[in-house]
Amino acid sequence: MPDQTAWIAIVLSTAVLLLVLYTIRMLRHDRPTAATAVAPPLNEMEQACLQTLQTVVAGEYRIICKAPIAELTAGYGKQADQIVDFILYDDVQHQTAAAIWLQQPGHKLQAQLQKSAEQAGIPVFRLQRKTSYSILEMRQLLAPLLKKPLPTPDEMVATISMEALYLCQRCQSRMHIKRANSGTQKGTLFWVCEQYPDCRHIEPYAD
Repeated sequence: MPDQTAWIAIVLSTAVLLLVLYTIRMLRHDRPTAATAVAPPLNEMEQACLQTLQTVVAGEYRIICKAPIAELTAGYGKQADQIVDFILYDDVQHQTAAAIWLQQPGHKLQAQLQKSAEQAGIPVFRLQRKTSYSILEMRQLLAPLLKKPLPTPDEMVATISMEALYLCQRCQSRMHIKRANSGTQKGTLFWVCEQYPDCRHIEPYAD
């Protein structure tokens, strides 16, 4: 009996030890890293840029917001925690297609990081910080990366701005740019609720 009791104690001790080691391993595995940490929120200018990018690259690339520079390539050392505003990622090829920075005047480190990314073969686009971005201009900028056909007439005049981020005042749905095809306002652009004709809220479009 004493031998049996000793064996039971050894088995239980071993099981407890394995459970502790497994728990420690899982805690380390779940600890957020620079690559998995939650991205900081976007300001209004960044949201406007993101909305335009989503329209232009939809179906071709996945957009990663506020990613560490280390996501692009290794070798940044102490600069690895610097943030890239947007990364265009090709899920088919499993590789980064491009990096996009919203320029910060006089930001020397940003220029150095751009050079490092380009040396790694990753195209870098630096955009001015604005309250609105033209879909057509964004298409032209990213043209070397896109496989989509030429923009439609609506896209050629559409601009996503901070106003575009506002919701319909009547039903809280998104607003879209439409051109009047007839009547006294023919040719004029308007913000039209996406729930039209169920919701007929319309606002004049100001470029």
